[in-house]
This record gives sequence, C-alpha cells and structure tokens, in this order.
Amino acid sequence: MNGNQQKNALSKYLTIGIVRIMGIAMMAVGFAILLNDFLALEAFIGFSLIFVGAFEFILMPILLARVWKTPDDKNNNKNAGIEK
Repeated sequence: MNGNQQKNALSKYLTIGIVRIMGIAMMAVGFAILLNDFLALEAFIGFSLIFVGAFEFILMPILLARVWKTPDDKNNNKNAGIEK
C-alpha cells in the first residue's frame, strides 16, 4: 500500500467515525428535546432527530463502506485477504 492509498484509507476511516459520532449527537439532542423540553421544540422534531441519528449511526457507515470498496475487493473476495 503506497502513501496515497494510506491517506485515502485513513480519510475514509475518519469520515465513517465522524458520521457515527454525529449520529449519536443527533440522537442525544432528539432525546433531550423529548425528555427535557429542550429549546421548547415540538416532539415531532425530537422523534425526527432520533430517527435520522439512528439511521446515520447504523446504516450510513455500511453504505459508505459499500460505495468505497475497491475493485479488487469486489472481484476477489474468495480468499477474504488470506494469502496462500
């Protein structure tokens, strides 16, 4: 793996981590709106933030990983990275 590939891999890894953290933050704000009447917003906004945050925490990293797969991973997944 050369330097450019390592930079790309690191940026993708950090992006997935940031997406998960933002999902948790959105859910926390949604729960704060529902439980504490945070910012005097409607319950609908709290439920929406919880739903979108859960989607961002659970499904977005999976979707991003699928989009960012390298062509070698798509075509040669028989060995799953095990060299003979």
